[in-house]
Order: sequence, then C-alpha cells, then structure tokens
Amino acid sequence: MTMASEQRLRIIIEAVDRASQTISSISRRMYSQFRQLRAQMLLIGGIIVGFAAAAVRAATNQALAIDNLRGSLETMGQRYEDVRTRVDPLIKELDRLSKFNRTDLTEAFTTILNIVGDVDTAMRLLPLAAVVASAFGKPIQDAAKDIGLAIIG
Repeated sequence: MTMASEQRLRIIIEAVDRASQTISSISRRMYSQFRQLRAQMLLIGGIIVGFAAAAVRAATNQALAIDNLRGSLETMGQRYEDVRTRVDPLIKELDRLSKFNRTDLTEAFTTILNIVGDVDTAMRLLPLAAVVASAFGKPIQDAAKDIGLAIIG
C-alpha cells in the first residue's frame, strides 16, 4: 500500500469515526428527548384520566342526589318532572354564585324539602342555607337542616 493510499484510508477512517460519534451523540439526545416526551405523555394521560374519573364521579353523585329528590317528592305526591323547571334554574344559579356545587345544593334542597314539606318554601330557604353555610364555614347540608328545623319551630 502506498503512502498516499494509507493517507486516504486514514482520512476516510477518521471521517467515518467522527460521523459515527456525531450519529451516536444525536441518537443519545433523541433517545433522551423521547424518554422525556414519553414521561410527559404519561403524565398528561394520567391527568386526563383523573379529570374523566372526577367528572364521572360528579355526574354519578348528581344523579343520586336527583334520585333522592325524586323520591322525596313522590312521597309528597309530587313528581320531579313537574317541579324541575322551577328547581333546576335555582340550583344552577346558586351553583354559579356560591361555592357549592349542584350535588351539594340538590342534597340541601332535598333536606329542606323533607323538613318543611313544601317546594316553594324549600326554594326560598335554599339560598339562605347557602349564605349561612358560607358565612359560618359549615357544610350546606348542616345549614339546610338547621334552617328547615328553625322554620318549623
């Protein structure tokens, strides 16, 4: 092998070696970024699953609260479908204005209704229960029960 051939072979080997090092470095960085991306995707997936589970739980709790209200109304000879158009807007508005969610408000309304036995009176007392519960830092269920009992003496 001639000296020029050896020189060309050494240059080619060095170029291949440098290219190999560069490719290896790029590969390591890509693998690291892929691992980071994978970890972030798993975290985002976990968050989405958590939100979905919370939404399902909230919907289930609200459905149970409405079933309880329906049962209370039926024992009073009324139908939920007949009072829903009056009660739902009140609960939605209080949900928007207060710190209580629809489930808590529906349960509190049912509590007051069970005590006073009248939908109109329960509708007037529910906002008061929300205010009292907020002012005293107590659960709205407790405030609803206290107000309902105070009204009936």
